[in-house]
Amino acid sequence: MKSTSQTAIILALIMLLLVMAAAFVFVFQGRSQLVNQRNELATRTAELENSSSETQADLSVTLATRTALEAAVATAEADNVLLEGQLVESQQELDGLTAQLDEVSQTISALEAEKEQVLSRPPQIAVLSPANGSSFIVDTPVEVVVAASDALGITAVNININEAAWQTYDVDDLPLFTVTEIFTPTAAGEYEIQTMAVNVNGRSSSVAAVSFTVEELPVEIQSANDPNAALRAQIESSVSQIRGLEPTEPVVTTLLTRDQLRQRVESDLLEEYTAEDARNDTLVLSSFDFLERDFDMAGFIRSLYS
Repeated sequence: MKSTSQTAIILALIMLLLVMAAAFVFVFQGRSQLVNQRNELATRTAELENSSSETQADLSVTLATRTALEAAVATAEADNVLLEGQLVESQQELDGLTAQLDEVSQTISALEAEKEQVLSRPPQIAVLSPANGSSFIVDTPVEVVVAASDALGITAVNININEAAWQTYDVDDLPLFTVTEIFTPTAAGEYEIQTMAVNVNGRSSSVAAVSFTVEELPVEIQSANDPNAALRAQIESSVSQIRGLEPTEPVVTTLLTRDQLRQRVESDLLEEYTAEDARNDTLVLSSFDFLERDFDMAGFIRSLYS
């Protein structure tokens, strides 16, 4: 009986030890789980704090971005209002420019039509001097001024006097051509200057003509203009006294112009001086090295006496 009680006690103690061991194991496992959970919660808390910090930073950035966007939206709205005003002004300017463009197009069309009209016209030519119906004295230089114009360009201008060719000009396609020449009439009478121009298309202008009269200088004016008239009269009187004879006919005094004198000298002094005489003189002078063998003696003598 006593051994049974001891056995029961031992078994009870063993059971108690087993229960305590189980409780210890259970408590240890629970502590380990609590430690793990605490570590997980600490990690989770750290993560949440980090996430909260990031979220706070993102929120700050978002708020700053929102503020910037609000400012940008306000600026954009102001710019939009300004652009709308500028658009209205631009539209008004565009309407004005369109109207101006229409006017310019009409002007260009009118100019093109006028250009075609001008290009289709024949060349224009006029005698600016002498005046039509004017009078001159024999051997008096007459200034002849002719002007021709054409939009395409002038290629030739012809000037005739009394239907005889006088001057011809080849023009390098000039739109305006003017020329001044001197004509010295040597005989009295009626003179007519006829001019005509040709453009690059070969189209001729109408003939522009001017008439003028050339008269002899009256005798009384010749005497008044001749400072040697008294001297010649005295010489003629002295010659008559020396000879003892009166002239059977009155002496007619003729005043020669420079051109007439040159013609008289050429006809009187150079008529007998032939080209052969000029060659002989050149050979003689060249033999003494005074001249070159190819010297133009005939031209030199003519120029000298002229």
